[in-house]
Amino acid sequence: LLRHGESEWNAIRKNDPNWFKKDPIKWDSLLSENGKKQTEKFNVDDAPYLKAQLIVCSPLTRAIQTAEACFKGLDIPMIVHPIFREILKDSCDLGRSPAELIHDFPELKESLKLLDDIWFYVPDELKGDGATSVDIETIRSFFLTNKFSEPKEVYSIRAQEALSWLKARKEEVIVVVAHSDLILEMSSHDLDNCTYVTMKL
Repeated sequence: LLRHGESEWNAIRKNDPNWFKKDPIKWDSLLSENGKKQTEKFNVDDAPYLKAQLIVCSPLTRAIQTAEACFKGLDIPMIVHPIFREILKDSCDLGRSPAELIHDFPELKESLKLLDDIWFYVPDELKGDGATSVDIETIRSFFLTNKFSEPKEVYSIRAQEALSWLKARKEEVIVVVAHSDLILEMSSHDLDNCTYVTMKL
């Protein structure tokens, strides 16, 4: 389980002593310059020795950027799966549409086109009659005025489903590029950016 490199959202919060008081609002935050350097270092120092047979990453942009940079040049199959998205608590955890992601990462089109239009947590009051009937801009506007988070009973089940999904795979070594809170829920390990923990399933 590999946590993504430092994001722009992480960098803002790290340098703000009052970080816990206000969300800096970075929708689906990108990697920071420091985060990009972290991934470049991982690509040299760690990636070749993991012997990964499959890379699976969250659809959040910082995770995709991390996965691609960390394993650049290693010719390892990569898929994107929404079950490994971050537990939604902050603006950086609200993702983008499959179309936007495909525009930025066309090499992952076959995986990204399988995503639902809204593939992250949405509170019941926004769902209406259909689970994906609301658009991303409406969700963001609602978040700004009624900040919501993914309930524990929802993300706890998702973390267990993620572990079950991994157990069912045929590959012996899988690298999951994900996020701090989800990794903590899955493994009880609190990771720094661009560090990893190994689990045997």
